[in-house]
Amino acid sequence: LFEPTDALDISFLVQHYENDNDAGNSFAHKVVSVDPITGLAVDNPDPTATDAFGYRDPTPNDPRDTNADRDIFLNVRQFTAIGTIEWDLDVFNAAGLTLTSVTGYENTEKDATFDSDSGPTIRGTETHPDAWQFSQELRLAGETANFDWLAGFYYFEYQIDGNQRRLSAAGFRDPVFFDLETDSWALFANGEYRFNDQWRLNAGIRYTQEDKVYALNNTDFGLVFDETTVGDAAKQDDDNISFNVRVSWYVTEDHLLYAG
Repeated sequence: LFEPTDALDISFLVQHYENDNDAGNSFAHKVVSVDPITGLAVDNPDPTATDAFGYRDPTPNDPRDTNADRDIFLNVRQFTAIGTIEWDLDVFNAAGLTLTSVTGYENTEKDATFDSDSGPTIRGTETHPDAWQFSQELRLAGETANFDWLAGFYYFEYQIDGNQRRLSAAGFRDPVFFDLETDSWALFANGEYRFNDQWRLNAGIRYTQEDKVYALNNTDFGLVFDETTVGDAAKQDDDNISFNVRVSWYVTEDHLLYAG
């Protein structure tokens, strides 16, 4: 925490995290049958039923009892940095005004492998996602004897890419490469007016715009899903207006009634 002046606070946080875990398997084995009405797979209650490979978990009702025929691991590395600046604008004779900036960055890398059938058949999945995100928020807040308010802007950018591949008795299959990019921004405002010690009115509104772009290259099956092959189906553009209005009645010091 740095305090260059009485009106300015600057805080900075840096964090690094690593997890190198030779984990237990995360999948339990289930024998299923096909529901004749929905056509979906459902749990098969027959204690003698086996899967297509002639196997049934000896303890099917214990999800903690798993079977793995390969080394299971989860390795995670994560770096986080957050910076916050709070500036009291009273020094400019702007009574009750505070300007706040919050900046964040995070990077995460993961390597994991699983025994996806939790049985003696050699089947598994290996995945390697890498992700990073950046966010920036600016807020201006003010207060008077009867009214508190704030307004702000928010920006968020996120990207995750990587690959995963399946393992069978013949060895590793060709990988699937994936990529997802997200851009989002928002404008927001909120205010609370105090009529007296018992009655308050609070109202807020937020506009959000978010764009996503997907890309998937399944080299195992030779399928590509991105803007070059499916056009706008690989994109998602959304906006939203949300709001909140609430009236509060402080009946006594210990009792509150409100409607929103």
